Amino acid sequence: MDKNIGSEFDVEMSQFLDAINLKYNYDFRQYAPNSLKRTITQAMIRMDCPTLAVLQKNVLRDSNRFTDLIQSLTIPVSEMFRDPNYFLSLREKVFPLLRTYPSLKIRVAGCSTGEEVYSLAILLQEEGLLERTIIYATDINPRSLEAAARAGLELSVGCHTLRSAAVGRRDRRQGSRKFRAAASPGRGGRRC
Repeated sequence: MDKNIGSEFDVEMSQFLDAINLKYNYDFRQYAPNSLKRTITQAMIRMDCPTLAVLQKNVLRDSNRFTDLIQSLTIPVSEMFRDPNYFLSLREKVFPLLRTYPSLKIRVAGCSTGEEVYSLAILLQEEGLLERTIIYATDINPRSLEAAARAGLELSVGCHTLRSAAVGRRDRRQGSRKFRAAASPGRGGRRC
């Protein structure tokens, strides 16, 4: 009997993810199934939805509920130099190659609230690469980008169906790097 319940939930979850993709252009269908099932179940509890069908109805009829769901499905975790080995590898293996290019464009997908983007910018500055670099920091979670804005990024978000992107730009008059968040159309969970 538990096996039937699990498979029914899997079918409902598949339909739910298809509906989200059709309505909002966010594609979570390739996420790890067990993790997705766990986070959707937690979202059902947090959003006071006794069934997946109720969650689906609420999310499809109210974009604010969809934003609540995004908060559950994404992992809004970021901290300065969160993975020291990653940043050490960048410094030792990647930056020497990047020095050979006249200009750089770097995208940080899933930037959350931006701490790792700032960590990257610090390393680029230390290596003398920041002046010729544009950093594109993107996230599908508007609340994470709003938190980044409160921490010092200018935020300009369009409508809820647009994904927001924090974009690094050099301010030539002041000689400093500024970041701003800008709305850009996109498909969550897919490459742009």
